[in-house]
Amino acid sequence: MLARRFDSRLLLATGGGLVAVGLALTSQFHHSVAQFMAVGAFAAVGMGMIVSMIPVMIIESVEPEEQALANGARGMVQGVVQGLLMQVAFVVLAKDGKVLKGTEFYGDDGYTNGFLLFSGAVAVAVLLIPKGKRLDEAETGQAA
Repeated sequence: MLARRFDSRLLLATGGGLVAVGLALTSQFHHSVAQFMAVGAFAAVGMGMIVSMIPVMIIESVEPEEQALANGARGMVQGVVQGLLMQVAFVVLAKDGKVLKGTEFYGDDGYTNGFLLFSGAVAVAVLLIPKGKRLDEAETGQAA
């Protein structure tokens, strides 16, 4: 409904902004369940907007015959980027961690830095949102 009234890039950027703010807040307020729930609402609403806008942007940007291929490529790139960011996050966590009897315990600074890392990654991703057609201008049809 919103994608028909507003530019999809604006909606995706708004979702990304909410996720970045939610993660930045989580970096400071992650000491109790109540804190996680309070600041997690920003990231949750933003993530919902992101997940719902990505298929809309594919429809706006890609010819109907290529939309399945584009969605598959999106899934592959998303998986690779998430995998790489997770590895970097664990490096950040381990930097401030301690090993006791073979088990890694992550420190508070590690969690703070990890949440800030993801907040920054989302903020950079918002700046890289490509321009597409408006949803009402997009060509729709049967996918091949």
